[in-house]
Amino acid sequence: CPATDPVAEALGAKPLDAETSLNYSVGAVMHFGMVSLTIDAYQINIDDRIVLSENLTDAVVRDFLQAQGVIGVGGGRFFLNGVDTETQGVDLVLHWPVESENMGRFDCTLAANFNQTDVTRVPPPSDALGEIYAPDDPPPLFGRLNTLAFEEGTPSDKFVATVNWNLRSFGATLRATRYGEALDAG
Repeated sequence: CPATDPVAEALGAKPLDAETSLNYSVGAVMHFGMVSLTIDAYQINIDDRIVLSENLTDAVVRDFLQAQGVIGVGGGRFFLNGVDTETQGVDLVLHWPVESENMGRFDCTLAANFNQTDVTRVPPPSDALGEIYAPDDPPPLFGRLNTLAFEEGTPSDKFVATVNWNLRSFGATLRATRYGEALDAG
């Protein structure tokens, strides 16, 4: 859909296109008696992700917008295409049931996920920003903090231990989850 916001248009917003993705995965299930192990590996490439631009709010932008007839606006940001990402990961699930004649059935599961996301391309500054700033000094549309939010803003690992217990008409679930570290780039 075309950009209709005069601030976004003045700052170089373009109509958005659909994101595209290509996913690869391979998995295996192994049984060792009653115990099963599932392993899934994957890679997800997303091109032209729709992201929010940096806040463009400095004095040069405000003066430019005012010269374009946009009065009373201190800057702007807009949605744009152009960030490409690659995520690689592996999921592991170990499951084993334990039957007890007097205590019921215990279904025990250990699960882990390991993944990494990399930003492989960011959009160049728009032509409009090149007109606003010196041609060799336009600000990025998708800067380092936004890149860090994609790459480090979610945990790169997660562990879950679950025990489901059933005895006749009674049941209970105990679950513990541990997330790895994540960066708060905000």
